Amino acid sequence: MLNDLLAADAIGGLTGPALGEFLLQIAELSLRAGHLRQARDYFTRYLGLNTADPRAYTANERLKQIEARLAAGEDGAS
Repeated sequence: MLNDLLAADAIGGLTGPALGEFLLQIAELSLRAGHLRQARDYFTRYLGLNTADPRAYTANERLKQIEARLAAGEDGAS
C-alpha cells in the first residue's frame, strides 16, 4: 500500500485538505515500516501545509521522535 501511495504522490494533483490527509497517511505508514527519513520528509511536508490542523501537534511529536531515533544512529533508510 505504501508503494502505491508513493507512486500516487509522484503523479501529484491533490490539493487542500485531501493533500494533507494523503501526506499524513504516507508519513505514518513510512514510520511504521521503519523508513525514518521518508517519514520525516512527509511529516515535514504535512506540517508545511497544515500548521493550524489539530493533528499538527501529533505530527510534530512524531517528527521529534524520528529525529531522536536518527540522532541515536538508527538507519532509517528511505
